[in-house]
Amino acid sequence: GVDKQSAFIEFKGSESGKQLEESIRDNRIELKETKKLVKEFTEKCNVAKKNIDVVKIELDKKQDERKQQNHTQINATQEEEILDEEEGVQEIIDEEELTLLQRLKELKKVYRDSFNQLRAHKNQLATINQ
Repeated sequence: GVDKQSAFIEFKGSESGKQLEESIRDNRIELKETKKLVKEFTEKCNVAKKNIDVVKIELDKKQDERKQQNHTQINATQEEEILDEEEGVQEIIDEEELTLLQRLKELKKVYRDSFNQLRAHKNQLATINQ
């Protein structure tokens, strides 16, 4: 009888054997690539999340300062004047706060995009591993 090793070598030499080996190799390469992408987009999500947190802290600080200032302004203003104006004291956002709000919006978009990429690659990974 033919021993397993010889049979395997013979099979690898056959057309279906070559195709199988190639498909296994391609699968391995795809698996490696996809794992790399999952890692990359996980990292991108984490960085974006950190940046979002930093900007949020800055923004909260700015908004608290503004509330304090508005509160001081309201106390300084005559009560009748406020009653005359329908909407009361207008909240004025300074340039810095506006910049922070725009930055936050951009970062959230980056996070969303990275997260969607990450999810797609994780699904791909699950498919490859089946």
